[in-house]
This record gives sequence, structure tokens and C-alpha cells, in this order.
Amino acid sequence: MGQFDQSDKYTFIEHTGRHGGVGRTGRGCVRRHVANESLRKRVAQRATLALPVVREPVFVNHVTSGDSDSDRQCSDEESPTRPEDEKPVFDRLGILSLPIGKPYDAELIEHISSRLWPGFRNRFRGSANPFPAYWLPRTVENPALYQALLFSALCHLSSRMSLAGQKPRNKGELIALETKAIMATKEQIDCSSAITTPDHLEDLLMITICLATNVQDSDQSMARDPSPFYPILASGRWLDTYGAFACHNVHWNAVLQLVEKRGGLQKIKSFGLPWVISCCLFDVPNFSSAALIMASSTLSRPPYPMLDVGGKPCTMKKYDDFVPQSIWEPTCPMGRGFTVLNDLGLADEVVKVFLALGDFSATLDAYSTGRITNINMDDMFDSRDVMMHRLLSLPSPHDFDVMTMQQRLSFPTLSNERTEANATVEIYSVCRWTAQLYGILVTFPIPRSKYARELAASRVQERISLLPGGLNNRKLLRLLLWCLVVAGASSYVKEQRKWFRARVMEIVEDLKLRSWDEVERVLLDFAWVPSVCNPAARDLWSES
Repeated sequence: MGQFDQSDKYTFIEHTGRHGGVGRTGRGCVRRHVANESLRKRVAQRATLALPVVREPVFVNHVTSGDSDSDRQCSDEESPTRPEDEKPVFDRLGILSLPIGKPYDAELIEHISSRLWPGFRNRFRGSANPFPAYWLPRTVENPALYQALLFSALCHLSSRMSLAGQKPRNKGELIALETKAIMATKEQIDCSSAITTPDHLEDLLMITICLATNVQDSDQSMARDPSPFYPILASGRWLDTYGAFACHNVHWNAVLQLVEKRGGLQKIKSFGLPWVISCCLFDVPNFSSAALIMASSTLSRPPYPMLDVGGKPCTMKKYDDFVPQSIWEPTCPMGRGFTVLNDLGLADEVVKVFLALGDFSATLDAYSTGRITNINMDDMFDSRDVMMHRLLSLPSPHDFDVMTMQQRLSFPTLSNERTEANATVEIYSVCRWTAQLYGILVTFPIPRSKYARELAASRVQERISLLPGGLNNRKLLRLLLWCLVVAGASSYVKEQRKWFRARVMEIVEDLKLRSWDEVERVLLDFAWVPSVCNPAARDLWSES
């Protein structure tokens, strides 16, 4: 890699002199924090206590929806440990000499090593965790990376305390660490000799990601937006934490620039960094860029493929990979109702996404009802993330050339092939919006779902209103029933909800369904997790 171009200024560094980009209110908060002698004494006293023991967590086979999946992956329950696991992580690394500036820095290093990083990958536990072994030594000669990791650790610790109902960490601590990270990064960029190798550039990428994903807002609530569904896997890989954080679009712009300067995602070699970026970075309309959670919140298409920790394409496992053959149910629907999309002329690769959604829903149902145990949660979360990535990657209806579709299903009420093809595109659009809505509420339950929920429900209503009347194909009616129930159950706008229920009852009458149980059997042909979805759908069904 050539010499870093000093003239190429990154916009994520705010040039506000010695304050490092901190506003007047924030600077006052920092000064109060520094001046608070009693706080400093409490912090120093806490830091002198023995550091938490790092133990191999005991994995709990089955989890209810109220448990924290990420916390469970790094549980502190008793389990057999090797002597080296009894030491703090920076002692276990032996030769590592970290530039610990304050006593409680050690607490944050231990938190990011023994709790935050293991919460992303279950198999990286205790002394087997390669994240600290790879990244912490790189902080020895990189103060900006060191401060950025401390900042991300403190943000995460504070958020977990808030979610647990405890008083979060002092805001002054957060702003002080963020300021140090920004100022150290400014110094690094201003010194062109500091960024001369790919490793230096990738360190800068990690720094910027830490700043982008840990935006702190004093008025920011960690509580979830209201949802009619009861999803599982809601906290796995800290989805409930990072999903509640604001996202700094200026910093994400810098990440995009740095990835491009590096030559693309596939050129990045630092351990875990391609996975972090591919999981986190997505292009968002009306926003320059944002995280996966932000993309899910705005239902936008990702620009990068999904890569695993090793930088290889991430794959999604199927129902029969999770469920033991001894209890495998051959009659499990696994989304078979979506095969009607083949009859509409949609490409196989598009239909496979919907089939995969049904298959993953069957897996979630088996997991939530205890039919599978000893599950590999890394595979489960990988499948969850890949499924959401595939849903967001579905082509827009505008991407179709309607006259090239090999349509095998006709619409007797329409006059010509073009209007039939246009009706097909509208049906696909309804399914696409419904599947993405189902994704953010059921399979990838983001805590900030309000915007996407309102957007998707409105789009489903709008597109169904454009469909021609007189549709009498039973397969299509069953598909539309699934779309209407998902969108109607998720809607909280009174008039819109009444509209959805009226359309549901029309199709129920056309299909001659007489009870909720019969409706549920139709929904199970598509994508449906009864323990998660039934309460909301029953409420819609019982409304007058």
C-alpha cells in the first residue's frame, strides 16, 4: 500500500481544535466528571478490587424469549476452568503490555475481552477467544485504537446496566473516552507516516466502526419499540444493545471511504473485521450509510456480501441441519406455499429466499418449543443474519423486465399479457414488503422497528389496493392471506388495521375458512412461528 495521502481528509473528524469535536454541553459534562473527586475515588476504589474471573460459560440448551442470548453466551456460571482462565485476559496474553492509563481501564479491557466479544461468537470463549489475542496487542502502539476500544467497552457496559434496570455509567466518562479517541485519531491522520501499511488502515477502520456504532445520547432509551409479536433471539449478538444505539452517519461515511481505499471488503485481512463490516454496514436511502440494524430499520439493500469471521461467504443452515433426524417432521411446511411465486414466473433465486424464510421459521418454531436442544447458537445467529441480509437484498419490483417473465399462472379478469405481468409484479411487491416486515419483527427483531413497521404496512396496503379484482386462484388467495395477516397484526393505526381485517375476512370467506385454527394452518404453509405470532394474529381475528 502506498503512502497515506494527507490531503485526503476524512469527514468523520470534526475540526474543533482542542475539544476534539465535543459540543459545549458535552465539554461541561466532561469538566464536571473530571472535577468530581468523589467519583474518581469510587472508581479507583472499585478498580483496586479483584478483577472478575474469566470462566468458560455453561451453555443453556433452551431459552425463553425473555432471556438475553448474548449474555448467556458469556455467562459467568461456575464451570471447570484451566488455571490460565483464572487470570485477567491481559495477564493470560503474557507478553502483552497495555498502555493502561487509569485503574478502571483494566475493568473495561476485561469487559470487552470476556463479555462483549464472546457475546458475538459463542465458540470464542475463555482462553480460546482470538479477538483479544489479535486486537489488544495492536493497541500497544496505537493510542487511538486503544481509546476507541475502551469507549466501545464502556458504552456496552453502560447499556447492559441500563437494560438490567441499574443506573448506567456516568455520561462524563463516556464523553471523555470518546473525545480521547477522536483526538488521538486526528493526530494519527494528521501524521501521514502513521498510516503507511494495510494494517494501519485496517486499525483505522476498527477505530471508526467503534465510533460509528457507539453514539451516545443522554435522552436515548434502551427500551424496545412496542411490537405485537413475542420474538426469540432478540438479544443474540447484542442486537438489543446495538439496535438501540443511534448511528453516526458521518462516521459510517468514513468507513465506506476506508473500505474503498483498502480495495474492497475482500482485501481486508484483519481477523474478524470483514465479518464486522459485512454484518454491520449497509447502504441506506436518505442516509449515506448505516449499520445492519439501521438498514433493517429502513428496509434498505446491503452493498456487501455476508462474510464470516474468516472472510469467507457466510452460509445459512436449513431446518434439517438443526433438528435431529429422530424428531424430524417430514410434514413440516417449510414455506411450501411460496412455490406459487414460481407459477407467477419469478426467478428461482428470488423464490428461494421466500422458501428459506419459511424454513428458518420452522427452525425457530422447533427451537422455541423445545424440540431441539444442544443447538449451535453460532449457526443459529449466522442463519438469522444471513436470512435478514437475503430479505434486504431482494430485487425491487423496478428491477424486473415484466415481459420476459415465464408466467404460468393466468389472470382471467385481465385483458392482455402486459397487465397480467404487471399484476404479477404487484403481487411480488406485496410479498417482498411483507417478508421484510416479518423479518424485522420475528426473525431479526430489531428494537427500533417503528419506522420500518409503519413503512412496510403502508406499502402492503398500497400494493394490495392496486391488485385487480376477481382473483380466484386459491394458491394466490392463500399467499395474500398470509400477507394481510402479517401486515394487519403489525399495524397499530386504527383505520389501517380495520382495512386489513376487512380484506382478511373477504379472503377467509373466499377460501371457506371457518375458524382461526383453519386460518393458522394456511399461515403455516408460508412463514409462521405460532409461539411468536399467534397472540397478535388472534387479536386481529377477534376484533369486530
